[in-house]
Amino acid sequence: MKTTKKVIHVQRIDRKISIIARHYGVTHQLNKTMEELFELFMAILKLRLMIFLGREKQAHFEHLYEEMSDVRIMIDQVEVLTGSASRCREIRENKLDRQLARIHGENK
Repeated sequence: MKTTKKVIHVQRIDRKISIIARHYGVTHQLNKTMEELFELFMAILKLRLMIFLGREKQAHFEHLYEEMSDVRIMIDQVEVLTGSASRCREIRENKLDRQLARIHGENK
């Protein structure tokens, strides 16, 4: 996929996120985010149990991916509704840098 196609695709997704977020509003989407986070938590617990028992299947991973996608969509919506996308990006960058510094320190 060419860069321009990727940019157009991201813009379409961002537009969809924005339309949905604004339709429901911040309170509703915060509640929905909590629901989706709980579903992700449960999917992780189930997958960990299945791995521990040696009975994991692709379906368990697919369920995890579904729930991860739901949570990511909700986080994107909350960022739109609170105008926090750039601040969250900055915080993520700082956290990643800090963790990489820790890893680098462990390898000395």
